[in-house]
Amino acid sequence: MTNKLSISFVIPCFNESLNIVNTVKQILLSVEKLNINLYEIIIIDDGSTDDTYLKIQNIQKKFQNIKLIRNTQNLGYGGAVKKGFELANKKYVMWIPGDNSHQGNEIKKIIANINNYDFVTTYYTNVKKRNLFRRWFTRIYTPFLNLIFRLDLPYYNGLTVYKTVLLQNLKINTDSFTFQIEIFVNLIKKNKCNYTFVPTLLSDRDEGSSKAFNIKNVFMVLKSIMLIFFNIYFNKF
Repeated sequence: MTNKLSISFVIPCFNESLNIVNTVKQILLSVEKLNINLYEIIIIDDGSTDDTYLKIQNIQKKFQNIKLIRNTQNLGYGGAVKKGFELANKKYVMWIPGDNSHQGNEIKKIIANINNYDFVTTYYTNVKKRNLFRRWFTRIYTPFLNLIFRLDLPYYNGLTVYKTVLLQNLKINTDSFTFQIEIFVNLIKKNKCNYTFVPTLLSDRDEGSSKAFNIKNVFMVLKSIMLIFFNIYFNKF
């Protein structure tokens, strides 16, 4: 039963002052609907240069169970998520971007399935909300990952809730947006974990633009994928 769950939510954010408050509110909405009493929200401010940190401090005063970590330098998206994973002390842990692109009902739907699995992850059913380049990239990207890692997954970057112990016993080398590729490949191929995919909806962020898709990050992602590949098959990472 979900009301007996204990769960840590990890929110990585960088310059999300206009979205972080609503992100927390959507998490609290999902917790309320599932009647979860044992939870914590770990927000990793990854070296923001706007007033994200001040906004988080303000919501700390209004809501309980919020932990705030401020990185003095930007660790990268994966680096921020990993830091949150290390601090998580509940049975399950879920990462959620700080851009308010996932509504409470969608978060609830993911968590509601976790009792039967080691991890529950997602794929988006409304991908047309994303720009054409990103849709094109994903259409090539996912089959490429399936090919080189000999898997058959519909998506690698969706919101995911894990048994915390699985991640704390796993060395995650990647600090880029590919951190979850490394996790999936290790948990599925090496640990033989039990998992499922849940369809979910992506919402438009309230303010600002995504920092995930630019030329620099695309090259970082490709480099990280190659390093993960060599680590899995040749143990050279």
